[in-house]
Amino acid sequence: VEPVFPSLIKRYLETPIGSVTVKNVSPRPVENVKVSAFINGYMDFPAEMPVVAQIAAGATATVPLLITFAPSLTEVQEDLPVQVLIEVAGTVSGAVQKISRTVTTTVLRRTALVWDDTRKIAAFITPNDDTVSGFALRAASAAEAGTRQRLSARLLRALRIIDALGVYGIAYVEDPDAPITKVLGSPTAVDTVRFPRTTLANRTGDCDDTTVLLASLLEAAGIRTMVLTTPGHIFLAFDSDGGAENAALLATRDLEIVSAGGTAWIPVETTVLKDGFMAAWKAASSLVRKHRSAGGLGTFAFRDMGTAFPSMPLKPSSITVAE
Repeated sequence: VEPVFPSLIKRYLETPIGSVTVKNVSPRPVENVKVSAFINGYMDFPAEMPVVAQIAAGATATVPLLITFAPSLTEVQEDLPVQVLIEVAGTVSGAVQKISRTVTTTVLRRTALVWDDTRKIAAFITPNDDTVSGFALRAASAAEAGTRQRLSARLLRALRIIDALGVYGIAYVEDPDAPITKVLGSPTAVDTVRFPRTTLANRTGDCDDTTVLLASLLEAAGIRTMVLTTPGHIFLAFDSDGGAENAALLATRDLEIVSAGGTAWIPVETTVLKDGFMAAWKAASSLVRKHRSAGGLGTFAFRDMGTAFPSMPLKPSSITVAE
């Protein structure tokens, strides 16, 4: 049984946590083999796997463990060993036979992430969190306060939010236990990604923390975002409110645009937000320019990622953010 990652649950439906191999050691076939699993405290009812019609004498069958979790799993803040009760039942010559085993696994903290699939980062982007959406909407409202600009309303809104976050102040602090430079792309290393409301409250974070924070703020204000990756690094881009054919109008010698899905996206380096929007755009442009030609630039639109890995449903927060 593999460790369980609360942040990777797809709406709590059929999360694979391993498999059970059943061997028929009797001289007669076993029919209607049913496997169920239950984790006390983190499931409402035992999960029943698809029925195996028959296992011949001496044969084996492997059944995947697909678990439906209760929302309580998302409250785990530290790695926690748990026991999984596995029961197997089958019919032999008309008589029902049952056997059960208990195995131990670990429920990892809700901030745990393995970077084998970059799309998993979408689980930490939470635009509907009250703390996040409140900050974003208050910052964006300044863009509508009597200003007359040649920029589109959506682009101006994005600039206001980014500059407001820079003035608010988020210090860059790399995760000492698992720096992303060493874990991005690793199928085994466990990273920690903090939720946006926590990063807002602490005013510190590494590149993945600040990326999910800015993505959450912009998405809360109706601005589409896209996660960008280069070897050992992650940052963000947002919809410029213009088609890809307009990219040349925004780009300069120092400023790059990422064209994807028919849209011109403005890249932003989230670790230098304190220096303002233009500095963050310029820093991100250097990364785009360096890695795009070498094929090392990854692009992941949030709304595409969210289909596979939806935002984790968090309980309402008591965190107070003082802008």
